[in-house]
Amino acid sequence: PNDGGDNIDVVEDPATIDDFVSTLDDLVRVELQTIIIGDLPGVVTTNGTWIDDIEITVKAAAIDGIGGTLADTTIDEVRSVSPFLPVKATITLDVADLGNPNLDRILLHQYLHAMGFGYTDSNPANVTVWESLISGAGTANPIFTGAKATQEYSALTGTLQTGVPLENLVGESPDHWRESIFDKELMTGFLDLTGPFPLSRVSLAALADMGYTVNMAAADAFTLPLTPASGSQGTLGVSQVGTALKTPDTFARYYRFGTTNPNELPGFAPISLANLYSNLSGFGWQPGTTAAMSVVTGSNGPIVTGPSAQFSVDVPNGVYQVSLALGGDSIVHGGMA
Repeated sequence: PNDGGDNIDVVEDPATIDDFVSTLDDLVRVELQTIIIGDLPGVVTTNGTWIDDIEITVKAAAIDGIGGTLADTTIDEVRSVSPFLPVKATITLDVADLGNPNLDRILLHQYLHAMGFGYTDSNPANVTVWESLISGAGTANPIFTGAKATQEYSALTGTLQTGVPLENLVGESPDHWRESIFDKELMTGFLDLTGPFPLSRVSLAALADMGYTVNMAAADAFTLPLTPASGSQGTLGVSQVGTALKTPDTFARYYRFGTTNPNELPGFAPISLANLYSNLSGFGWQPGTTAAMSVVTGSNGPIVTGPSAQFSVDVPNGVYQVSLALGGDSIVHGGMA
């Protein structure tokens, strides 16, 4: 079940991730969970498993040797409802760069990509939340227009801005902050020769614009450089893919027992003892099971009470989260199953 906070399930490839990298990875994951603090609804994935909130696979593979592309991230599955945030992602570290002294910052950068930062989809039918917040894609001045990130960028510059500058180099996608302006900030597409590599309030605000609940106090101190440093250790990227699967459409039903009043609990279907199950309705009390049941008034409204009854709902095959509110502070009850 959802635990009320951000849950990041990490699957490390034991064949390519050694103990040192695994320990570092654990520390970075804990750091990320101090940044993204709100829960997302759990979902059933295309293979029928329940995930709350995201599953990220971390592995190492040969990419292009030391330097060059230090790591990459692919989004494997996204939610089927807006804002279509990722459910499953894969981070691939270049095996030649596992000895990089800034591997923890490389990992954190890629974790944010796994959460959807900078994620664009090459399939025009799949507009990601990041893409929906971009203006000027394909021009010399692409910007991220999320209101919270724009406000933080305006505070950095001291002037009112209409968006946050995204990378505009030839051949680069608008999935990072513009290196020529943000320089060593962690979410540019290049890891500078020397650190530190702060994660600014602009980046955290962008996550909030995307739909996450974030802890802005977790941001690092950051100011825009007067003269950006030259050179880099390599590039950091998120893959554009047109094959990210969408989770099955959400199936949810909400029932308020003991009433015929649809306003008793808005959004919940009222269920009286007369609502018997049928193949046509797809839900209801099983016939013959409610004879000893009755409705009494509890401190929070009507309560169905009695020794035994069976309520059935037709659902598609899958894994479900079921929540029940049982009894009440003024109603004595026995065992429930």
